[in-house]
Amino acid sequence: MLQPSERRHAKVLSTVIAGTLVAAQACSLNVANVMAQWSGVRFDSALNRLYRLLRNRRVEDEALAEQLLSDVSRRGEVLLAVDWTEWHSALRMLVAGAVIGHRGVPVFARVFDRIV
Repeated sequence: MLQPSERRHAKVLSTVIAGTLVAAQACSLNVANVMAQWSGVRFDSALNRLYRLLRNRRVEDEALAEQLLSDVSRRGEVLLAVDWTEWHSALRMLVAGAVIGHRGVPVFARVFDRIV
């Protein structure tokens, strides 16, 4: 998921993954809220950490998604729900979530300019 030189980001990455699973949504505000509660930092600091990590080109998205799917598939077959979501005014997000019970847990998201 991270290149060897980026192992120092592992703590933030694991907090983001756990926050996404607890929030059960790919909503940056909700994930940052969970991160802030767990780490004891202010909400805006947690949100900045999340955005810096999301902008980090060294994080391998596909490897991260593969690991998340591996974790949730230990129970057996996985049903995926895929959706386009408006995100801010100029962006759209393609989100894939594993359906667990009555919830969709995000396992992959990709942001595109709205004109795509």
